Amino acid sequence: AKEEDILSSRALLKEGLALDRMLQSVIVDRRVDVDTLMIGDKNALLVAARITGYGEEYVTSMTCPSCGNTDDHTFDISEPMVSDHESALEQFGVTQTPHNTFLIELPMTQATVECKLLTSQDEMNLVKDLQRKAKHKQQSTSTTDQFRSFIISVNGDDSPLTRISFINTMPARDARYLRTVYREITPNIDLTHTYVCNECQYEAALE
Repeated sequence: AKEEDILSSRALLKEGLALDRMLQSVIVDRRVDVDTLMIGDKNALLVAARITGYGEEYVTSMTCPSCGNTDDHTFDISEPMVSDHESALEQFGVTQTPHNTFLIELPMTQATVECKLLTSQDEMNLVKDLQRKAKHKQQSTSTTDQFRSFIISVNGDDSPLTRISFINTMPARDARYLRTVYREITPNIDLTHTYVCNECQYEAALE
């Protein structure tokens, strides 16, 4: 019941804190701080908490994008796939350091950027910054903001000036490559399921 109160709190929902507060309440070991969890670990805990509270089946109403038919579909979330980030490291030639950061060589500038994995707090800071800019009708800089949050050095130089200057002048090809590689090497769970329309048999992969 306590967790239900947290999830239905309008104040927490407005601040985007409901899920984090719920997780903190169900974690027995008080030494674990949700804010310091990696995104993949946090998502795995959310799925486990959902299964414990409501069961392995997730029922939702789906509208077919092909024929417009709407009906309920049931998805089994008990066995989420874990992303194969280790294969991605090899595929893209990424080096993992002893500090659990990652060295990625960009194709155009040949620069080596060192990246860290984002925590729950990092993600929350990005969301709040995006909301603040939208509220004040400022131009969105979500892409560069994300780069600033996980790039910790460029060619071994970790000075803020070097990092910011490089991010602001990074060629589009390098930026696209970095986003792709970073997504692939980040450990996470995959909740993609196959949706099949009961009316027209349209099929698609949905997360």
